Amino acid sequence: MQNGRENAFVHWTNSAGAPGEGCLGITYDRWTRRIGDLAGSGGGLAPLRAPDWALSSRLSGPAMPFLPLETVLAGERVALRSPRASDAKRLVEIRSRSRHFLSPWVSVPSPEEFEVEATRARLAQERHDFRGDRHYKFVLTDGPTGPAIGRVSLSQVFRGVFQNAYLGYWIDVEYKGRGLMTEGVRLALDAAFGPLGLHRVQAAIMPHNEPSLAVASKVGMRLEGRAERYLQIAGAWQDHLLFAITAEEWTARGRRLR
Repeated sequence: MQNGRENAFVHWTNSAGAPGEGCLGITYDRWTRRIGDLAGSGGGLAPLRAPDWALSSRLSGPAMPFLPLETVLAGERVALRSPRASDAKRLVEIRSRSRHFLSPWVSVPSPEEFEVEATRARLAQERHDFRGDRHYKFVLTDGPTGPAIGRVSLSQVFRGVFQNAYLGYWIDVEYKGRGLMTEGVRLALDAAFGPLGLHRVQAAIMPHNEPSLAVASKVGMRLEGRAERYLQIAGAWQDHLLFAITAEEWTARGRRLR
């Protein structure tokens, strides 16, 4: 584990390709304390082993479902689509005016986040990742042809036996409190469990981020636990509540709502 890396998680499969019994997690400060305890007792550090298990973060396999870049996911009031170079100026504008509103919930932004050319370059990389089935960082728009009003992402897509992505979202301060993000997240989950063929989507939310907690609740995500010092937000390592929903739960929820 390297200094500065707060959380490390291991997902594993056995030689038959079956998933392990869980997910191991350790923070950097606990790891350094563990090293100190072993050094003080004269013990040595042995490798972490699980007999007949192979560590794996992303398994190779057949081609997976994907969304073409031209896809527009339209709801009643909002839509999701892939990012475009022409979005750069608008995204810098709404991110700038929402800076104070978002600051308690996001990592400390770099100066490049508020520069049009740097944002345009980042959007080009996001389109590359979109095509490569790595990250689906959607632009949330006011209707199918309206302006950008936020972002919704399905990031760090894992295939193989995991079939998982991590959900993230933020909205322009001028559009908050209208239920638009809830609709946008529902569209993302429809895509995740539909054309993308994922089995699980999870999200990490700070316990005091009530608007984001409300969105997770409204779309049917369930609380799985609490992760201590999980992400560095606003310059400090923050505890997060971990939420998830699976394809089976999403399908059952849709049936209940019909």
